[in-house]
Amino acid sequence: RVFGNLHDYGIDNTWNVGVRAGLLASERTLVYTRCEWLRAQGGSNHLDGYGCGAGIETRLTGTPASIALEWMHDWMEKDAFGPGVDVSADRITTRFKINFDRDVTKIFADR
Repeated sequence: RVFGNLHDYGIDNTWNVGVRAGLLASERTLVYTRCEWLRAQGGSNHLDGYGCGAGIETRLTGTPASIALEWMHDWMEKDAFGPGVDVSADRITTRFKINFDRDVTKIFADR
């Protein structure tokens, strides 16, 4: 098993496209699952993969902001770094988000 930083293997950037679906646990809290397609790129080379995980997001009372905690497990192409080398990773992410409404007066209406 090899542990390391993808930059050590020539990977310069990563990006993903995904979807999430969930259920409202309360008026302000969403519990969800998420799946995504991944690409890791270095120079003219790239690796493709996918990820699946789960998270929870809660809107902060009286504000347009929310906080989230998410876990994802990623799998990359088998043998991308040589025969028998599998690349997978676990990610835990925290997020602070401000939701801008088209009608700015709604953001401050409940203060």
